[in-house]
Amino acid sequence: MQQPPAEPMPRSLVPLPGESMAGFILRLSHRLHVAPSNVTWRTGLTPYRVTGGMSPVRHLLMIEPPEVSAFAHATRMSTAAAEQLTLLPYLRHYPPVAEALTRQPNDPPRARSIFPSWLLVGSTRYCPACLKGDGSVIQERHGGTWRLLWHLPVVFACLEHQVLLQDACPACQHAAQSRHPEGRLKLVPSPSTAGLHPLQCRNSSISTSAGREFCGHRLDDGSGLNQIRLSPELDGLQRTILDWLSPSATPQTSFHNLADLQVMASIVNATWPHTADATRFPHVLTAALDEHYAAQQQAAESVGGKPPHRGSRHPSLWSTEPRSSAATAALLTVAHTHLRQPVHQLRETLTSLLEHAPETPDRRWGATWVTLQRDASPLIRHEIDNAFRRRFPAQHPPGSSDQADRTACVIPVRARGYQAENIPQHLPDEWFTLLSQASRPKFLPRSPQANGLRRAVAVQLVQAVTGMRMDEAARFLGIPTNWLGPFPAPLHPLRLIFQKKPYDLGGALEQLAEHIAALPLQVDYRQRRESFQPWNLSTATWNNICRTVPTKRIVRSDDQFRECSSAFVWSLLTGSEWKLAPCFLPGRTFAQQDSKIIQRLSCPPDRTWKAVADLLRQAADRSLTSWERRHIERFQRDH
Repeated sequence: MQQPPAEPMPRSLVPLPGESMAGFILRLSHRLHVAPSNVTWRTGLTPYRVTGGMSPVRHLLMIEPPEVSAFAHATRMSTAAAEQLTLLPYLRHYPPVAEALTRQPNDPPRARSIFPSWLLVGSTRYCPACLKGDGSVIQERHGGTWRLLWHLPVVFACLEHQVLLQDACPACQHAAQSRHPEGRLKLVPSPSTAGLHPLQCRNSSISTSAGREFCGHRLDDGSGLNQIRLSPELDGLQRTILDWLSPSATPQTSFHNLADLQVMASIVNATWPHTADATRFPHVLTAALDEHYAAQQQAAESVGGKPPHRGSRHPSLWSTEPRSSAATAALLTVAHTHLRQPVHQLRETLTSLLEHAPETPDRRWGATWVTLQRDASPLIRHEIDNAFRRRFPAQHPPGSSDQADRTACVIPVRARGYQAENIPQHLPDEWFTLLSQASRPKFLPRSPQANGLRRAVAVQLVQAVTGMRMDEAARFLGIPTNWLGPFPAPLHPLRLIFQKKPYDLGGALEQLAEHIAALPLQVDYRQRRESFQPWNLSTATWNNICRTVPTKRIVRSDDQFRECSSAFVWSLLTGSEWKLAPCFLPGRTFAQQDSKIIQRLSCPPDRTWKAVADLLRQAADRSLTSWERRHIERFQRDH
């Protein structure tokens, strides 16, 4: 029978906070006393009733626009609430979700028929105490929340109940809600079977003349389970990962951090047991990790280290996530421990580990190098690239640059007492003055190429502690690479000045680096750039400035003055180039008057300009104080 128009169902449910599409379908079918397939058919998720309601697992990733409208109409919820039942909201935070959906910047996402590593565990983990519910009437009848995040491999613990998540049904010993005789992944296991409670195990056991039999064990029954309590370290790691996945987190930072974790987990996988001493675990975690690596080794031997064919069961051994939450917790703890090291220690760790690593073309690396080059942070990408170049001089991860001369760092790369995050896009006047006067026998020029020199020096300061190439350091700072001129020419177009005249750029940079390292307060400018990325001067603040100061006396265009004023405050908040402020539309052409406004706000020529500049600086101070207060409150709440 073909699908009828999706009409509102006679009764529905309000989705529980954090609930997955599968969990909602199970609860709604239980309330209506029908099979889950009946719900998926009537809500438009499956086109034909005769297929047994085979709803594909892609509906856990997203629902296509026509389907989501029908589903929302049938279940009496908004389309936004329907999309919250899927992983679509994590598109910009979690690299495997982005990989599973079309990654075209100008096109809407759509589910693809690929399931990259670290996307889904193939079933679902669960916490029995969470499944019991909160004691309300509706949850007593239909059970608690099957949480959406339990499907992600990086979620291994329940912070509320301080335990590792369960992986399998204790009765049938199979992965929870995953056993399909057809061997195909479904949104809901055994979708055409009615009568099971949403919390009962739906794994099919045997088929008899009377039909298929199901496990039926209540997964909210935690009696007799040997649940693993969280250590402070595991609690902290899971809390950090959930912070990265939070909608309030900065998408780019979360994306880079989770990609870094994924790549480092592959390296830990490939170099085991030489990573075994990185962290000491309880015996149960060590045993789970050993079991995972034993399975990896057996799979590796089955393919003999050769590139597996496309249909191989183990096409990417080291980039594949562990099945158990205990092994996942241990693996990610080791990977995260390495990533938290200072740059010089991370460099030593990678050098040591890669002594035992196979060559990069080995297909057992899977998509590790694609993830590294496309999704990882510039710093981690640079360090791993260089470590592999040192280990295999003739080879390097596919897609990476092999132009060594593009590094172009004037001073040696080493630990210097500050981090790359402590360098702003736009060098402060105090730093620039110190830099200029530190050059001997002649001061560095301050005009007319001062802006170019400021940008180049900011890039050099990042390179000096990370070893990044110039283009990578510029991207790290958010500076368009074409602002620095063509590569690999160092400090183009300023290089001719330093070659022909008695300037000591190297000595000046060394003194500036020492000054930055000695500062009592190290500002995380990268965090500020990301936090204030959408910031604009509020209408209330602007109206107050206009009432206080007669702005029309000093500029002709009120709109232009407001834009430049907003850019001026944003540059104070973030230490960034004013031309990159979010108040300007992409592709905006800057006129000479724009630069004059910024210059006069920076160095007011009279009392009127000074009054405006003071009010704008006060607005910056208020915004920064408010942001710092929220940041502290969030830190205290989370810890």
